[in-house]
Amino acid sequence: VNQKVEVNYATSDGTAKAGEDYKRTNGKLTFKPGETRKTINVPVFGDTKLEPNETFKLLLSQPQNAQLGKKQAIGTISNDDLAKLSIKDTQIIEGDDGKKQAKFTVSLNTKVNQKVEVSYATSNGTAKVGEDYQRTQGKLTFQPNQTQKTIIVPILGDTLDEDNETFFLNLSKPKNADLGDKSAIGKITDNDTGNDKPGDSFETAVNLGKVKQEISRNDQIGFTEGVIRDTDDYYGLQLDRKGTLVLVLDGLFKDANIDLYGSEKELISQSNEKGISSESIKTPLAPGTYYVRVYPQNSARTDYRLSIDLI
Repeated sequence: VNQKVEVNYATSDGTAKAGEDYKRTNGKLTFKPGETRKTINVPVFGDTKLEPNETFKLLLSQPQNAQLGKKQAIGTISNDDLAKLSIKDTQIIEGDDGKKQAKFTVSLNTKVNQKVEVSYATSNGTAKVGEDYQRTQGKLTFQPNQTQKTIIVPILGDTLDEDNETFFLNLSKPKNADLGDKSAIGKITDNDTGNDKPGDSFETAVNLGKVKQEISRNDQIGFTEGVIRDTDDYYGLQLDRKGTLVLVLDGLFKDANIDLYGSEKELISQSNEKGISSESIKTPLAPGTYYVRVYPQNSARTDYRLSIDLI
């Protein structure tokens, strides 16, 4: 065009609101003779809210020396703040009748005002699908403002005396959320004691008595005794006062770990550092009965020294 062209412009709210999501913008564009393109900048206000994508309009009006073709455009503000999905480990006593269920909790770290989806599927560890647990897969849907869902995996119990076993439940393909802890361990605790020797289960745990002063125990783990491989050493202990229980596992030449359980066999804490290193747990406890489990990493065989103190 060989003459000056002018046109007014102004923003207009859609789902995005002026002053909250973007800066209200208006003015006049002037095209000098020969110019064919101009740019209008609209400042956008970023935040950390979890919200849907939002839109506003930019409108053209009152042209001079030109006619309006498309007189409005849509500006889309894409949300880049996503909630995080995570899944927690669980454990279940195997049972003998195939009616047990491992329940995994999947959580969002905050409420979201839109639907969130995530796929899940089991995978083998030492536990095998079809033998120890039922293959489970599908999709979870969180409705707006829901923050917790449960996935149930059927456990196939038997009467075999065997090691405790594990499998995995994995999250993938999230929609409207990011993945935090995307894999959980399901631990199947064997309830068939068979020829357990003292110390191989909760029921046969070696009783260390009341912890009045530091207790030290030297033993081995992972070695075969007769026809049975020693993969778990359990110790029972009693606290007659409130205090901080300190557990240290050292003297290792292969990797081993320790767990601390309450009187109802609920897991309180664990230490499973990778590599050959000492393991330690330090936690405040009320008076009561507790159990300590020592176990090797994978097929490791090692000596160990377990020290227990209440401070």
